[in-house]
Amino acid sequence: MSFRASVHRARKRTARLLTFVATVGLAACGTPGDGGEERSGRPAVRDTAVLADGGRRLHVKIMGAGRDTVVVPLAYWNQAGFGTIAGGRTFIFYDPRGRRESDPVAEPSEYGLERDLADLEAVRVGLGLGRFALIGTSYYGALAARYAMLHPERVSRLVLVGALYPRRDPHIRYEPPADPGRVDSGAVARLERMREEGRDTLDPVAFCRAYWAVEGPSTVGDPASAARRTYPCELPNEWPTNTSAWGAGVFRSLGDWDWREAARRLEVPALVIHGEMDRMVPLASSAEWAELLPGGWLLVLPGAGHVPWWEHEETVFPRVDEFLDGQVPAAASNPTASRRPALRGEAASGGGRRRLDS
Repeated sequence: MSFRASVHRARKRTARLLTFVATVGLAACGTPGDGGEERSGRPAVRDTAVLADGGRRLHVKIMGAGRDTVVVPLAYWNQAGFGTIAGGRTFIFYDPRGRRESDPVAEPSEYGLERDLADLEAVRVGLGLGRFALIGTSYYGALAARYAMLHPERVSRLVLVGALYPRRDPHIRYEPPADPGRVDSGAVARLERMREEGRDTLDPVAFCRAYWAVEGPSTVGDPASAARRTYPCELPNEWPTNTSAWGAGVFRSLGDWDWREAARRLEVPALVIHGEMDRMVPLASSAEWAELLPGGWLLVLPGAGHVPWWEHEETVFPRVDEFLDGQVPAAASNPTASRRPALRGEAASGGGRRRLDS
């Protein structure tokens, strides 16, 4: 393969990954709150909004009213799962600009990492938050890590799930193993036909559903489980034409990124979760996050895909709960534990169990 062909292939792969990442964090696993949470014993959920730069309204959902605050960008797709670990906590779910229920953007130049970082800061300021834990999936995992690098005094814990790489190279060249069973040739043909007919703009809801019939199986460990997912195709911000623009804007803003040195200086406890069957992000990338972060722990989940709690919420949420509570999950490993000093507030408890008592 020529150098030019290699570069073209890498760019095409990156654009697809980022477009995919833009949407994968939103697929609705649970049913949005209907106001009956308190009656059913689930934590109450309330809607609000904050204003970001340029007057963009960012949609926010707040679950619970506990002492410990957890911020989760673009993740109000599993209320039921987060509700199981909301006791004693306040969860802040927000949609960044141009995503889900927040204001759309007028120009592609409004998309990018720096704007997303500014939106997260706008949420903190607008809601008057003190220190909080951050949970991020896929690109938003990298966003959470980058925010913590810039503002370590504001972040108590990090949970990174299938996070975008800590550096562009070499992970951008990752190719998942071939798996023809994940590709529905009929669905691919229908999607291409709809694109040729212009239905991506004439009938964007139907096109969105057809798009996910093709791409959904790549998000999960078991392709059959993709059919059980529902996707927010009723939201214009989540139509593929718009998420593609989002992905392109983010990719341009990232450039040739390399956050390794900043990550090595970040003394915030971090749990890096990786699905063994993740076809978007290589295990080597998640392992590198865990090795770079002085307080990083790696938890690999057998059989899970890019968004592990889609298929394994009964495993993932209890582990996240442990970590937010200061307990390192028993199956997690720390690549640097033998050659680093304990972080402030980190200690071992009886039986070798690891605690993070900050």
